Amino acid sequence: MTWQRFVGSGPAAYLPALPSIRQAAGLSKAELAGRAGVSASTVAHLERQQVRASTRMRRRLAAVLGVDPDDLLAETETEESSP
Repeated sequence: MTWQRFVGSGPAAYLPALPSIRQAAGLSKAELAGRAGVSASTVAHLERQQVRASTRMRRRLAAVLGVDPDDLLAETETEESSP
């Protein structure tokens, strides 16, 4: 039986775009965490995709970042795939 960690309640998902959106917003992990009401370590775990975020958590982070919650689910391009 596999066990998956997630933060919050509701369907859980990884947030691959969180680091780039946070950086574009000019926020540190600690600043985002404080505004979203979570710990900086939670933000770090979410960014490293070590935990999945609930729908509720995704909405909270998106509200702070000023984006649609679904934007956090977008796959980001790596430098290797860029021309």
